[in-house]
Amino acid sequence: MRFDNSTLQNAVDELRLCTPQEHRATADNYVFEEAVSAERTATFETFVGDVANDQALTDGHVDYVRGNIEIDGETPDTFRIDLRPSGTNRPDEAQDLVRVEGLLGPLEACFGFRASDGYDVLLRHYETIKKAWQDGSHDGSALVDKFLEIWNARRDERPAFSTFLDGLREDAENADWQHLLRDRLGLAHYEPRPGTPIPVALMVYSVREVITAARADAVPITCPTVLDSKPWPYYFPAPEVMPYGRAMALRTDGGEESLQPEILHTRIEFKRSHIKAMALIERPWGPKELRDLRNHHLLKIRLALLDELAATGRPEFGEDMP
Repeated sequence: MRFDNSTLQNAVDELRLCTPQEHRATADNYVFEEAVSAERTATFETFVGDVANDQALTDGHVDYVRGNIEIDGETPDTFRIDLRPSGTNRPDEAQDLVRVEGLLGPLEACFGFRASDGYDVLLRHYETIKKAWQDGSHDGSALVDKFLEIWNARRDERPAFSTFLDGLREDAENADWQHLLRDRLGLAHYEPRPGTPIPVALMVYSVREVITAARADAVPITCPTVLDSKPWPYYFPAPEVMPYGRAMALRTDGGEESLQPEILHTRIEFKRSHIKAMALIERPWGPKELRDLRNHHLLKIRLALLDELAATGRPEFGEDMP
C-alpha cells in the first residue's frame, strides 16, 4: 500500500526508521497491506490530509478510526459497498464463527461500578453473572437478559474480528480455552496485570446470523486491513491472494498449517445462546519479542504462498523486521 499524498508516504517511511519495534511494525503494516481499495485509500487520505511527521500520521489514523470505524448508527468504512471492501469467498452460511469478548465494560455498565471501586468488586459481579448464566433459574435468566440488553446497547458498529470455529474447535473446547485462544488469535491486548485477571466470554454464532443482520449498504464479511483499527503492531496484513486475513499468534511454534483465518464482520446483537463459556485470563502471554513474532508469522505466510509464487512469479511478500 502506498499513499498518493506524499506527506503521508514520507511519514510512513520515517516511521519505519524509528528504533522501537512497535513503530517499525506499525509502519510495516501500511507497507505490506494489499487489501485496501483505491477508493478506501482516497477516503483515508482525504480525512487525514497533509501531515508534518510520523506522529501526525499516527494521530490522524486514530482520528480516522474514531470518526469512520468506531461509529454508531451507520456503516463503517470497512463494510461500505461503495468503498469496495476486500472480498472474501463468501463462507458457508452454516459455519460457526468464534470470538473472544472482554466483559469488563459490560459488567461495569450492568452493575454500575468503576475500576476505582476495587478489583474484588469486579470479580464479585463477574461471578454473579457467570452463575446466573450457568444455573438457568428464572432469576438468573432475567439477570442475563438484562446484562445482554445493556451490553448490546453500549456496542457501536465497529468491525468484529472473528474466525471459524472448525479450525480451532479443540482449543475452544479445552478447559484453558481463554489462554489458548488469546495466544492463537494474537489478542495481545488481553494482558493481565499481576493479581488482576481479565474476564472474557467465548462467543459462537453462525455466518448466517451475520449476513442476516447486516445493513443493506454493507458487505457483511470482509478481510481485515490496516485501516480497520487503530495502529496496532500485533496486526499483520495478509497477501491479497489469501481468501482471508491471518491472525498473528503470540507464540513462535507451528508451521504454515497453524495460520488461523481472520475475518471482520458487521455488528450482530448478542444472544444468550451465543455465550459458550466465561473465564478469567490470568496468565500473561509471551515472553516472545514482537520482532520474533512478526518474523515467524511472515515465514509461515511465505511458506503458505510457495505454490502461488512458483505459479505466478509473484514477488515475495513482506520483509523481515531487523
